Amino acid sequence: MYLEILHKNYAKIIYKILSYAIIVSIFYLKSTNISFAVSTGNFLQDIITKIKANYVRDVDEKKLIDSALSGMLGSLDPHSAYLDAKTFNENKDIIQGEFSGIGAELIFEQNALRIISPYEDSPAFRVGIRPNDVILAINGKNISEIEGGAHKAVEELKGAVGSIVLLKVLKRDGRIKDYEIVREMIKIPSVNVKLVSNKSIAYINIKSFNGNTSISVQKEFENLKKIANNKLDGIIFDLRWNGGGLLNQAVEVVDLFLNDSDIVSVRGNDKEEDISYHSNEGDISLGLPIVVMINSGTASAGEIVAGAFQDNKRALILGTRSFGKGSIQRIIPLSNGGALKLTSYMYYTPNGNEIQAKGIMPDIVVEEAIVYPVQSTSVISEASLKGHIIPESNQIRDDKAQNNIKQQEEAQNNLKMNQKEQKSASDIKEGIDLTLEKITGEEEKDFQLMRAIDTIKGMSLYKNSNTEKYTNENILHEKMLKY
Repeated sequence: MYLEILHKNYAKIIYKILSYAIIVSIFYLKSTNISFAVSTGNFLQDIITKIKANYVRDVDEKKLIDSALSGMLGSLDPHSAYLDAKTFNENKDIIQGEFSGIGAELIFEQNALRIISPYEDSPAFRVGIRPNDVILAINGKNISEIEGGAHKAVEELKGAVGSIVLLKVLKRDGRIKDYEIVREMIKIPSVNVKLVSNKSIAYINIKSFNGNTSISVQKEFENLKKIANNKLDGIIFDLRWNGGGLLNQAVEVVDLFLNDSDIVSVRGNDKEEDISYHSNEGDISLGLPIVVMINSGTASAGEIVAGAFQDNKRALILGTRSFGKGSIQRIIPLSNGGALKLTSYMYYTPNGNEIQAKGIMPDIVVEEAIVYPVQSTSVISEASLKGHIIPESNQIRDDKAQNNIKQQEEAQNNLKMNQKEQKSASDIKEGIDLTLEKITGEEEKDFQLMRAIDTIKGMSLYKNSNTEKYTNENILHEKMLKY
């Protein structure tokens, strides 16, 4: 009994000692953090005081603090940044899908602004700004000379509708070119759809992932199916020039067409916050062949979609390598009305492939191209050979019909003779430079889209032939069972 009481007393004593130890540890850690915060704050205040006392001109203390924060966040990576209250509010407008400027996704690097992707049909796109072009100066001022860092430089690109901004741009081929761009109200587009290839293929052009993109895609796809009387051969997703957008919208778009499969995994510094996204059962297209078109202007959320379809073998990816932005930024509001834009996660395709700085490699590489009509050449067929055998069904053709055919052939030969050696732009229809001209929607003028259509047709034929073979085998098997 005595030993039992002694044991209980010891247990109480040990419990109290451990409790006190934990309390002291927590207090020490808190006091250490508080001490560090106080010392850091005092250090920064001391620097600001010295600057104000010794700098050649008067300085704004708030401006000094904002610049210090911009430098701190900007040193992490090209996408992390400090947003003051004004810039934070402007970013809200961009997320909502509307702002005034030149219309381009860009990042800050090495005292310059690099273009990720211009929005299709934006002022920047129309003058010839393209992915990986580098803006060196804005309105005659080098980017490095603009006070306030990258986000202040971006603000210089924005302005009143109708106002002009002058840019000095380093092009991809090494040329330096000056641009004069008239600012417009940029309404960030989301989804455009149509039927192509004699209304047999659904073309879905997702320009950015914002707002209700997934709802729009589902609604528009259902409308296209009705127009085509549910006789679609396949789907083309055009993600070219898609600079990204909201992660949840990219996931939801994939979920519409991917049955019970992994979509993307998001990993950060804290492993407990890692998230994997998985599609639900069902595919609204019922397994129709899919081709996804990408290029160097496809980034972030667009790469999530392409990577998910590719790794799950749900679609063929066609075009050129994507941009390679595999990071996700979290917006953390601050008490002063501003916010931290902080790279918090990296995303990975279902097979565990990291997209950051690598991009998505297409299954079928199709470069942007200049398409123009080839000058007519002499066409030789069996019917043009002297003394060819005339089919019995054609024996009834009379001399008048033969003369008409002969006259048409002579007229065509004369036209070919007149066109020979004439190869100037006025004689041959001018080619369409798809690297400079916006996509007009006419598939015959879009080389990559033409290849995507051909691919869908091939996939559809293969699928139909396999389906027919499977059906015939089933019928044969059923017949065999009956005997």
